[in-house]
Amino acid sequence: STHPDVELDQLDPLPRGGKKTREDLINAVFGHTRSLPSRSQPDQQQKIQDDLYELTWDISKSFELKSKVFHVPRVGSRSAVLWHQGHHDCICPMIPAPPSPPGRKIPPGFQQGACAPGCMGYKHIKDQKLRRHATWWDLDNVTSFFRSLGHHVFILSMPLVGVNFEAQRSSNWTDHWWFQRQEALGDFTIRYFCEPVILTINYALSLGLQDLHLAGLSGGAWTASLVAAMDPRLRTSIQVAGVLPYSM
Repeated sequence: STHPDVELDQLDPLPRGGKKTREDLINAVFGHTRSLPSRSQPDQQQKIQDDLYELTWDISKSFELKSKVFHVPRVGSRSAVLWHQGHHDCICPMIPAPPSPPGRKIPPGFQQGACAPGCMGYKHIKDQKLRRHATWWDLDNVTSFFRSLGHHVFILSMPLVGVNFEAQRSSNWTDHWWFQRQEALGDFTIRYFCEPVILTINYALSLGLQDLHLAGLSGGAWTASLVAAMDPRLRTSIQVAGVLPYSM
């Protein structure tokens, strides 16, 4: 059977008392509050190269944790795209493999070269083939595209992944179980995934930007959906290979 087209906003309408629902979600994520974090200035900011700035947010609570965000300005623009690249870790150069040792037949190919900053040592071979034009801070190569549309661009990553990787806390690129110990101690650990996005929104608004768009891939799409449900200041949120239902 066939079904008539249905508008996405009709699939999962906001229930009555939507404001309270949003406040309850904020309370569940950040704990004992119904307000979003209000800081707007990074703890550290440095220029990496022309038109590229690294922002560092200290989101420590029950333990020390920092999150890096990369900002590429667009002169004259009042809008920005915040792109969350999810669980991507790093792209690393590949170099030709050495000749086969005597008596062994090894197919010719490539081996791992020197890793780029923030590399966790996982997935980089795949990423190198698929993202030949990507950079160590923009693993999906989206910055030039969003800038061509007239936007500032902010690139975000998951905690303990990629540029946020900390060897003593995480062992592989999907390892979020490290947070379970902190959650058992009473910490609200989902905040570590959402707070850097909220703080970056605050920072973008402090620069005078007005139209803010949040998008993400995979785990970044999950983050985008969750943050958009809490923060009405976003104009749009876009998820790529993200969560269900699509109406989120």
